[in-house]
Amino acid sequence: MRIVLGSVAAAIAVSGCAFVPKAYPRLDEAREAHMRAAADPEVALHASAELRVAAEALESAVAARNTLADPAVVDHLAYVAKQRAVISIEVASLRSTCAGRRSPRGWCR
Repeated sequence: MRIVLGSVAAAIAVSGCAFVPKAYPRLDEAREAHMRAAADPEVALHASAELRVAAEALESAVAARNTLADPAVVDHLAYVAKQRAVISIEVASLRSTCAGRRSPRGWCR
């Protein structure tokens, strides 16, 4: 009886390890990029909509990781989230520059 209980306990312990999410470096990069964008006051002022899209993309990547989706899907969603965060920083920079000067050709519109 003790051997059977010990075997069952070992099987549960081993199967429990199978459900531990692995590390996703791209997801970490996406989080860092989003934190950088969120901490930038220019982004808050000039690209809040883009930052919101980046946050939604990051949430999708985290949700995919939490549901143990295919690692390729998680990496793809994390990549998209990181790029969205970078885009929000670049949009804020462009809009900040345009707000600081008037362009005769109208390229800042």
